Amino acid sequence: TETIELLLTKPINEFEIIFGKFLSCFIIILVTLFPTIIYWLCIHYLSENGIDVGQIISGYLGLILISALFVSIGIFFSSITTKQLIAFLLSFISILFLMQGIELIQKMEVLRQLELFSIIKRSESFNKGIIDLKDITFFISFTIMFLLLATEILKTRK
Repeated sequence: TETIELLLTKPINEFEIIFGKFLSCFIIILVTLFPTIIYWLCIHYLSENGIDVGQIISGYLGLILISALFVSIGIFFSSITTKQLIAFLLSFISILFLMQGIELIQKMEVLRQLELFSIIKRSESFNKGIIDLKDITFFISFTIMFLLLATEILKTRK
């Protein structure tokens, strides 16, 4: 497609292109998550004892951070290749590895440290209602890393 050529002729830098793409995808995810708050409100008002609001907010925060990471991985692989299908497959395989592959590999004693990169392990605290700064830092730093890598790849394509 010729969209990237058109964007590169405009007076914006590569990071603004990547960040704009990230922001648009991320806003779409937030818009699709927004209606799920209706379910939470219905359950909250219909239950006798109420539900743990902190756990719900923590779960939403975890979901938002995981979504940001997944979007940045997709943008990174989109910047590597010009074919959308290849970018999708690479993104899907990478995300699948981060979610399930590390769980399988870490069973070997030598690779036990890979647990630090497991998205499943990092999101468990959010599901329990615990907002841990190390998990937030993990998701934000990896999101930024993939966005910066995509920016550098885009600079080399120029």
